Amino acid sequence: QMLLASACGVGGRTLEQLSRGAWPELFNRLRECVAAGRAAAGARSYGVVALLLLQGEHNAIGANNGATGRAAYLALLRRFHADFLDDIVRGTAGQSTIPAMFTYQTGGAYASDDMAVPQAQLDFALSTQGVFMAAPVYPLPDRPTGHLRADGYRWLGAQFGKVLTTLFVERRLWRPLHPIAAAGSGKQVLVSFHVP
Repeated sequence: QMLLASACGVGGRTLEQLSRGAWPELFNRLRECVAAGRAAAGARSYGVVALLLLQGEHNAIGANNGATGRAAYLALLRRFHADFLDDIVRGTAGQSTIPAMFTYQTGGAYASDDMAVPQAQLDFALSTQGVFMAAPVYPLPDRPTGHLRADGYRWLGAQFGKVLTTLFVERRLWRPLHPIAAAGSGKQVLVSFHVP
């Protein structure tokens, strides 16, 4: 067996700009990577196992007129995922098996009072079969400019590796750290979390 990893990302874009049908169609990068992988496999079996989608910052700040609302961004995530499955997985790769999709939760300098985009990312992961949030980025070391520090990126990469191992090697289900209930009494607020 061979393992092929492709880096198809384009930085500094909204999800609208990365989606199928945008101009220029950056979604083609996924098509091209999968087509090249399938060609390289030749007569051997080939399939897409996972997609790691690290996006949300430009939508969180409303750059390039990107959707910033929770419902609007969630709809974009659902459409991107459906297009990925239909166009790339079933179309280009020619497979019927659904690959896993991994994401993270935008935070740090891109946080806002309503946290609409990060909440939509969590909603998407918790409500969509085969989609897993590896981690939020708020506990990671970052810079005031919004980018993570080197340790932050290293730790985030290790967390993605941990989640991939949990699912693919250990064959255990993964759910991210997230609040599940909150209760208040006087000056005290108690929050229950799902802790992996």
